[in-house]
Amino acid sequence: MVSGSPLQLTTDLPTREGYIFAGWTRDTWAGALVPGMVLNSRPVTAGMGNTPMLIKALWLPEGTQTVSVTFNQNYDGAPADSSFKVPAGQKLVGNSVYYAGDNTTYINAVDAAERAGYTFVEWNTAADGSGKTFDPVNDTFSASTTYYAIWQVNQYSVTVNQNYEGAPASTSALVDFGTKLSDVNALSVNPTRHGYSFAGWYSDAACRIVADLNETVSGEMTLYAKWQINTYNVTFDYNCSDLENTVVGYEFNSTPVAPETPVRYGYLFDGWYTDEACTGFAIDLSTQQISADTVYYAKWIANSSTVTFDYNFEGGATHEYVVENGEVPPAIAQPNRAGYTFAGWYLDEACTTAADFNEALYGNVTYYAKWVSDSQSAAETSGGCSSVVASDVAIVAASLAAVAGVVVVTRRKKNR
Repeated sequence: MVSGSPLQLTTDLPTREGYIFAGWTRDTWAGALVPGMVLNSRPVTAGMGNTPMLIKALWLPEGTQTVSVTFNQNYDGAPADSSFKVPAGQKLVGNSVYYAGDNTTYINAVDAAERAGYTFVEWNTAADGSGKTFDPVNDTFSASTTYYAIWQVNQYSVTVNQNYEGAPASTSALVDFGTKLSDVNALSVNPTRHGYSFAGWYSDAACRIVADLNETVSGEMTLYAKWQINTYNVTFDYNCSDLENTVVGYEFNSTPVAPETPVRYGYLFDGWYTDEACTGFAIDLSTQQISADTVYYAKWIANSSTVTFDYNFEGGATHEYVVENGEVPPAIAQPNRAGYTFAGWYLDEACTTAADFNEALYGNVTYYAKWVSDSQSAAETSGGCSSVVASDVAIVAASLAAVAGVVVVTRRKKNR
């Protein structure tokens, strides 16, 4: 065999007339070897030459009263039990059949083989560790005995790194070997980050290798969070029924860009606001950073006025005109009412304040007709109007059609 390569002892036990085979030993090792055991052959070093490893069979005279000492490694999938024959009433340590040298170290074959993820604690006569601990120096054997390996599960540090600048400090926890990652408390609840969505755990900070949470812990581990930046809807609400809103998606902390300046007939656009009533001041979108779904509302200023002429009697007509702001009221034909004489236009229904048709309009206005009954004296009035202003009567237009650019709406006044 090649120097330094492993050697597995045969499980075929040798026989010798007049003797009982009790195990294997080797020239440089104070202890017994178990059939099937794997050894590392001694490597050749300078000055040694090709000195072979000498493995010897251990024999007891036939007729020697022996007992079996068995070592059970005590876990699922463990190697087969190791058993030795020991002269009844004797110790393992000090028995020259098993030992050479100082006789102070118990046989290596009873050192439990390594178990991944566990540390060997002791040999015990009970599988749960509640029995007698094996004392290789002082124990004698008058009956066959089985010892069970007692193991302490190893714990490993599992570190959770939230993996972004300014994140909370990484946290670590000691976790038993063989624990599923999905059962680690720090990984059972997804972390949160403002403006981002958690996108899973990864085995590297660059988030190239997805961590398998069904994997079991077998050593020190660090897991890194991956994040996906959120996108939020920004709605530009035109704040009127005749324009369709604009909705744009923006990533977290990005700056919104206003759509083209909207156009609405009869109004001037006056900026974007954060409330539907458009109170306070218009916002500067270049200073905004999006961190949630957001709505901006358009503010409008009317650039025209509605002028209403109310005939001011039951069943009388009402005419509406739209004029540009800054213009004077339109001239209309004098209204008629059977049995009454038209006495001018007023700003109130009771006809107490006369209208001034030379004054430019900058807002909606309603004019009310005043009437004087033909059957009464000129001082008597109908509908609460008590006086006549002669200058009002002079306001008469040639026709409604002659008013250029004026929108007219005519309707009957409801009976009061």
